[in-house]
Amino acid sequence: MKYKSEQLEKQLFPLIGPGKHYILSHPRPDFSKVGNKQLENALYGARNLLGATMRAALQIHSVYGDTVICHKMIGSFPWKRRGISRAHHLRFVWGQFTNLCYQFQERYKLFMNLQHRTMATFKQKKTGSISDGLKRIRKVLGPHIRERGQNTHEWSKSNPHAEHFETIEFINSVEPQPAGPLGNVVGQFRITRMLMRWEIETTIKFMEEMLLDTFEQQIPPLAKTATMFNELIELSKTHQAVIKDGEITATRQ
Repeated sequence: MKYKSEQLEKQLFPLIGPGKHYILSHPRPDFSKVGNKQLENALYGARNLLGATMRAALQIHSVYGDTVICHKMIGSFPWKRRGISRAHHLRFVWGQFTNLCYQFQERYKLFMNLQHRTMATFKQKKTGSISDGLKRIRKVLGPHIRERGQNTHEWSKSNPHAEHFETIEFINSVEPQPAGPLGNVVGQFRITRMLMRWEIETTIKFMEEMLLDTFEQQIPPLAKTATMFNELIELSKTHQAVIKDGEITATRQ
């Protein structure tokens, strides 16, 4: 499978320039020189909101990246060290995968809520429906998100082979079975892994499509807003920015 990691990363690059000076910098920049405590606090509040929004964009991208790792890992058996059975391998990767599906939903919700707050704070136009985005996610990832809370013996209801594979492997570890469904451990493992890998691959394609659409719509206005904020900071140093009714505005002398 060819991943779209680089394409997604390029969509996030516009945040680096305006973000690195004041918003994502560490330690926290000193705004006390503006000479107005109310303005100083407003600048810190705006910085915190912008920073949280940028980090949320990076976090949802990281969830996608971890899902790609799951796709790579599921095909990496056997492990170098002993003590990890085929069932352990599948259960571990699948557990990570279903949890990442849930994280993708929650990180999307967090990013979009922060994005809309940021746009409202800076009097910019909000775009994109959060509820429509969540419906889109739940339509595709809903079954995996629900599986995240299933009982142990139901750990992959969407894959009937996985439901029985652990039992087959255990029976053969105690007493090898003759040829047949109960004896073909390697064959059952390959089929189960193949189906799981296909489901993860389908999910990755959806995440890529969802993120490409979301970033294309949301990252440019976020980068533009961050640039506006940086300009307000520079103006505040020469007392050309004021706080009025809780809003930071420029007032050139």
